[in-house]
Parts: sequence; C-alpha cells; structure tokens
Amino acid sequence: MRRVWLKYLQLVAAAAAFVFALAAVVRITGPDTLSTLSTTLSSAKAAATCSVPPSSSSSSSDSQSSSASSASSFYPGSEDIHVLVMTGAQTLYERVPLHIASSLSHMPSYAVYSDSPGTIAGTPVYDALANLTDATAKSAGLKVYRRQKHLLSENANVDFTDKRAQIENAWDLDKWKPLPMAIDAYGRVPTAKWYVMMDDDTYIIWPNLIRWLKTIKPTDVLYMGAAAVINGEPFAHGGSGVVYSHALAERAFANNYDLVHKHETFTAENCCGDHIFAHALLGLDIKVNYGSDYPFVKSRLQGEPPAHVRLDRGSWCDEIVSFHRVSPREIENLAEFEKKYDSANTPILYRDVYAHFVMPYVVPHRRWNWDNGADDRMFTSHDPDIDEAAFQSYEDCKARCEAWDECLQFRYRTERCGLGSRLRLGEMVDGDDDNEENSYSSEWMVDRIREMRKTQKCEKVGDWEREEGVFFKGRKSPSIEVSER
Repeated sequence: MRRVWLKYLQLVAAAAAFVFALAAVVRITGPDTLSTLSTTLSSAKAAATCSVPPSSSSSSSDSQSSSASSASSFYPGSEDIHVLVMTGAQTLYERVPLHIASSLSHMPSYAVYSDSPGTIAGTPVYDALANLTDATAKSAGLKVYRRQKHLLSENANVDFTDKRAQIENAWDLDKWKPLPMAIDAYGRVPTAKWYVMMDDDTYIIWPNLIRWLKTIKPTDVLYMGAAAVINGEPFAHGGSGVVYSHALAERAFANNYDLVHKHETFTAENCCGDHIFAHALLGLDIKVNYGSDYPFVKSRLQGEPPAHVRLDRGSWCDEIVSFHRVSPREIENLAEFEKKYDSANTPILYRDVYAHFVMPYVVPHRRWNWDNGADDRMFTSHDPDIDEAAFQSYEDCKARCEAWDECLQFRYRTERCGLGSRLRLGEMVDGDDDNEENSYSSEWMVDRIREMRKTQKCEKVGDWEREEGVFFKGRKSPSIEVSER
C-alpha cells in the first residue's frame, strides 16, 4: 500500500511540474501556444546533424518548419522576413528556448545556427562551421570546434557546459559564423524580402521592425545596423541586430560559398564576426547603412539591455527595435513589456522603455552601490588637464552636474566623476556604503528629467507628471535608508 501511495505522489508531483512549466510558457506567449507546443513536440526533426551546404538546393521548408506556431499568431508582414539566430553549443539552452516560446513564436520563418548540430524543441540547430575548408578546420583557432565534434562522436547527449567536457573559450568560434549563416540562409529561403541576423542574447520587437521595413524597398541593396568601427571599417554591430535586403542577399550570397573560403585567413586574423561580415561585403562594394537618411535606420537598432539603454532628447520619440546582452529573465520581461504596451498595434518608443524599465527606480537622492553609467563627461585623477575640484567629493561631482544645463544624472567614486546628458538606470555594484573608494554611487536630476519630458512631442498631456521613483512609494528608498544609518 505504501508503494502505491508513493507512486501516486510521484505522479501528482510530475503533473504539477508539467502544469507549472506550461503555465509559464502560456503566460509569455498566450493560449495559442498550447496547440503550438503540442505540434512542436510531436514534430521534432531528426535534423540534429543537418548542415546542408548552401550551394545545394536546400528547401525553404527546412527553416520555415522551425516555427510551428499557428498562422493566426504571426505578425502581419512577418512572412517577408527570415530570421537567423546565432548561438553556441554551450549557451543553446540558456535563451533560445525562451525566444522560441515568446517573440519567435510570432515569426513564421527562422533558423538557429550554432557551432554544433542538434535540435531544440523540434527546431533544427545547424552547424554554421560545417563547410569550412579542411585546412581551416584543422587550424589551431578551431581546436574547440574539433573538441566538440570529438565529444559528439563518443556521446550524442554530451553536455558541453559540463566542466568535464573541457570546452573553453567557445566564444572564439562566433566570428566564423555570420558569413556561412548568411549564405546558408539564402540557400534555404531564397524568396525572403528581408533577412535579420540576431545573437541569442538579442531581443527584437518584431512589429516595430516590420513597420520600419514597410517604408523601404527590399529591391535596394541594403545592409543596415547600429554602426561600429574596427580598423577604420564601419560595420553593423551584430548584437544590435543586422538587417539586409533580398537584393543584397541575391548579389552577395547566391551560390557564393567561396566568399567564406576567401575570407578564412582574414577571419582567423581578426576578432569579430560582424566586422568580418562587413569586410566581405565591402569587397563587393557594399557598405553599411546607418543614420537618419534612407533607409532611416536612425536609433532603432541599439546594443544595450533595457536598464542600460541610452535615453536622450533626440531619440525620446523614436521607435526602438532591438536590445542586446539580455538575460533569460529580461527576455521574459521584454515579452511582458510588449504585451502591456500592445506592440502589435502601437509603436514602442524609447520613452516607453524609460516609463517601464527606468522611471520607477529613478530617485532624487544618492543611491549607494549603484552605477548609472553616466559617462558623457568624465573627470578622473588620471587626466592631468582636468580641474581636480570636479572629483574631490560626491558634492563636487553633483555641483558639476548642476552647473551643466544638459546634465540629467551623475555618478561618483573616489577620484572619478561621471556626468550624463543621457538617461540610464544602470545596475547595482558591489561595495561598502561607508567606503567610496571601491564602489560608485549615483543620482538623477529628477526635476530636469521632468522638464525635459514636458518638451517631447510624444509625451501625452499629464504623462510627464507620473512619478519618478514610484517603485519606492510607500517604502524606504535605498538612498533614504542609507542616510538614516
């Protein structure tokens, strides 16, 4: 009888765990996900080892079937886009499942690329490095890749995050992926109007992206992103998301796997896949598009998580498309944020990021052990040409902020003062409340922030009256708590 009860309790516990996990997915994506999840799990592919050379006649159905969501859940216009998600064997299970359950469930065509083949929730994971030349594959720079292949040959269920697997510096493999991904993607889905490359720690507000892409032409050769520079060459920062047109893909990637082979030496000698991608395109006389002119990239694509987004007067009313360096928790938070602000029907602006992620936590007091990232003007003891009075104390730093009309926030630690004309929440840092030498403390100029918000055309009447620091209303703010010690 005891055994029967024990078995019964085990079944109840297993059922409860399943319901809890299912509820979490439904909370992120909505009730339609129930049927989606059933379809996805039942159609798990045996494509774990699939790495089709882009030069072959790959069917677009391979990638489109990666998304098993019902057609009713797809965003209007999403059928024009094919998404390329870049991940790694060690990080595959950290964020990709959340993407599949949330934002990617609204996109009908996407493919996941890694440095090792596999499947995840029925979605094929393609090996982006599978078609490198033998000489490159045997080179010292791909030792980790060879190690992973060896482990898979001995155990198909190996866990690459296990210390015993001895996988180190796997991030070094990322630079080899963007070019092969782009060529493979065109081979699989040659009819897409737009291609979007994203890292697994990137989050994209797809309705904002779709609205933007409707204003430009996929028949133009366009390579778009947040501009960065290495060795004098501008490129689209990969973590912020890279968007390119059908016309570009057709010109650069159609039956052109030699493009990867031609740049293998350059890849081995340089650090970053997004730069290598741009370098290869530059050889075809294709340059990155950014800025306010056509195709209107503006500040849509940016490389920070919500708490670190730079919010300023110029971009306050602009639509924001991407976030980078997001944690699994932030992926869920952003999915909930989209629901709350109805991103499918209403453009999400920078001001909405401020209202949801920043404003509730901004206080008009000193916040200890907090770095708000103010860095538009820096005063440090390492710069002999700067007046020492600026960084002698917290009060001196605050006085400098007050004297600069554009200053909205500042941070201080011993012999270091930073002023910011752009708003950021920042993050908690380790330190001792009684010792300024090893930790920043921060403050925001709340009155100025409210006055700035009043002047923004996208602020509705009365919006600027919403309280900064509302999270701490009815409780002690962290700054007040310290001051009472």
